[in-house]
Amino acid sequence: MPQITSKFLLSRNGVNYGELLAIDGGNPNVRMVVSGEVKMVLEGTFLQNPQMNLIADRLKPMFYIDGKEYQVGEYMVTDAALHTVEGLRKELEITAYDLTYLAKQSKIEDRIFIPAGTLYTDAIRSQIVDSGILNFIVVPNTATFATDREDWEPGTSRLQIINDLLAEINYNSLWMDLSGTVRGTPYQQPLAENINIEYRNDQYSILYPDDSSTTDVFDKPNVFIAVVENPDLPQNLRAVAVNDDPTVDYSTVNRGRVAQYEKLDNIASQEELQAYVDNLKFKSLMATQEIEFSTAANPVHSAFDIIGLYKDDLTGIYEETEWSFSFTPGEPMTHRARRAIFQ
Repeated sequence: MPQITSKFLLSRNGVNYGELLAIDGGNPNVRMVVSGEVKMVLEGTFLQNPQMNLIADRLKPMFYIDGKEYQVGEYMVTDAALHTVEGLRKELEITAYDLTYLAKQSKIEDRIFIPAGTLYTDAIRSQIVDSGILNFIVVPNTATFATDREDWEPGTSRLQIINDLLAEINYNSLWMDLSGTVRGTPYQQPLAENINIEYRNDQYSILYPDDSSTTDVFDKPNVFIAVVENPDLPQNLRAVAVNDDPTVDYSTVNRGRVAQYEKLDNIASQEELQAYVDNLKFKSLMATQEIEFSTAANPVHSAFDIIGLYKDDLTGIYEETEWSFSFTPGEPMTHRARRAIFQ
């Protein structure tokens, strides 16, 4: 059996200076939900460290498998309850969110103005910096604003602005990787070339035997229409994607037309609008089967992972939607994912 240990570093101004010690039964764990505005949360109960500054400090959970070190993100405390136990020991029950929470917490005080011709990625980087996030990467993109923009009311969170802009260039919503770096990345379809984690049911497997799956194709759309009607644009934009593949059970050929219509406020270009509906069509093909499975602790998962699973009739390519990771030795890691199947 591998030797499992963990520790929870305290960091201030980028410098690690101490630790929080998890109590027995404190159940420290990290959960990721890809649909969440802030995707990763750390929870647990720890012995109080008198040196800890709940506002300024960051928590860096570290996990060790046979001495090999894995960082499992970086977190800021959002809720803390202090309990005195047996009149002596002070225990701190903590909820901490990943560093994109800084952008959720940061609100604009006046309308922001973004002139036409500005690179989307420059505007996104500006909002990330203004939110106080220092360690970030936004993948370059040549898309620029077609019109002047002054869309967001005072009091809007910078995270909402950032995610609105990311969506307009078909990027994922903002997320943090396991090193604590905040990222803006293009959406990747769950295809073989995009797999970044694999699980195989062989002699080296860390898969648990139990799993479950659900399939739902009821009332699934097969025509995807998106329009942008903006008086600042030279003309309205419209894009359509149609699932007319006769081999797909719920295509227009086999079921008739079931339309999904979306009206967007803005988009980078006609090309990005077409890519947007094409992605809606592709996602509709993979969202028919959702599975739950468990593995031994595997601290390499973040957000938007594409998984190759090789296990009997569940073999396929999956987009991971949730996972939960416990720092308690012997506890399973649970996963939820959507399978990219075409039926």
